[in-house]
Amino acid sequence: MVTRTKNADYLKALRAIKDRRIIRVLIMPEGVEYYLVKKRKGSGYYLVTDDLHCTCDSFLFDVILRRKKKYCYHIMAVKLCKSKFASQCREIKKENFEIIFKEILKGLINQ
Repeated sequence: MVTRTKNADYLKALRAIKDRRIIRVLIMPEGVEYYLVKKRKGSGYYLVTDDLHCTCDSFLFDVILRRKKKYCYHIMAVKLCKSKFASQCREIKKENFEIIFKEILKGLINQ
């Protein structure tokens, strides 16, 4: 079961990279780095910080509460993007992040 879940998450992570749904946000001069993962269905993004936290439901339930996984596929996609597929990560500027951040908050409120 664990292996099947890991494989499914790995495939989802690769799909997110292939679909170019990973966005790196680098806020300068502070040097703060965030990643956004566009949702597969509908509009909105998940916010991934420090490869340790994601705003998705799977992270809350399967990682934090149930401890079924070490991380969700969004974090896996960010880790893969950073290590092996950096050219597939899109980047946005601080100004554009403020607009997207409002979408993230709206998505969290509407869940």
